[in-house]
Amino acid sequence: MLWPRRFLPFFLLYLIFSLSLLIFLLPILSRVPSLYTSPSSVDIQIFYANFAGMAIVLIATVLVNIWFSGALIWDIKSKKGFEKCLNYSKKIYLQMFALYLVICILLLFTFFLKNFSIIFQILIDWIFIFALPAVVIKKDSFDFALARSFSLVKKKVFSTFSFWALTRFIIFIIFLFSLFISTAILLPIFSELRFVISSTQTFQSYEVTRAISLILQNYHLLVIEAIVVSFFISIMYVFNLISKTYYFLEISKKIR
Repeated sequence: MLWPRRFLPFFLLYLIFSLSLLIFLLPILSRVPSLYTSPSSVDIQIFYANFAGMAIVLIATVLVNIWFSGALIWDIKSKKGFEKCLNYSKKIYLQMFALYLVICILLLFTFFLKNFSIIFQILIDWIFIFALPAVVIKKDSFDFALARSFSLVKKKVFSTFSFWALTRFIIFIIFLFSLFISTAILLPIFSELRFVISSTQTFQSYEVTRAISLILQNYHLLVIEAIVVSFFISIMYVFNLISKTYYFLEISKKIR
């Protein structure tokens, strides 16, 4: 019973986010033909308004996701239940937010390293894997949590890397399975769009209108896809949180 209770909040959060994106995307798609030929001021205003709505939903989802993550980790430690742990997560929210922000900046910085970017992204993900559980469970500040995670990894290099590699492999398998299902769901849209694109060498306004019409006619498939994607993303994310939290608790007992 614990797994569904811990999984459900994230699934609902990602589902609301996905469906909200589809709602904001609908007016944009319906006006793409006019935007492609001769956009009016109303078309541009609607485009920017809905794009801003999508950005707001994205930011809100990220902020709530951080809150839920803290509650889930503390629930694993305290066994008090996810709902009660939400209050505790509020108290340490700023430190969790700062941690996420620092890691995001580090990951963005790696893109400037070109050929070595993937290597550094792997290192960041591995070395700081215990930073979030440290903030929640040990009540560390974000900088001390990064240092604690680095220290644990340094002391248990082989075991922590093996754990990291195994969990990432499982997440990758889940991703491949979700990709297979997603492709099967969206296959009617892909096949029809491919026919429209291949039937002409120049993508004129008529073809744009026809392509958008095909997408709108099959919009229900995008809704189904949103449900499927939300389901699998929540599984991958919750699995990642639960596995590294339990391992952090275990390894913290061994290294004292």
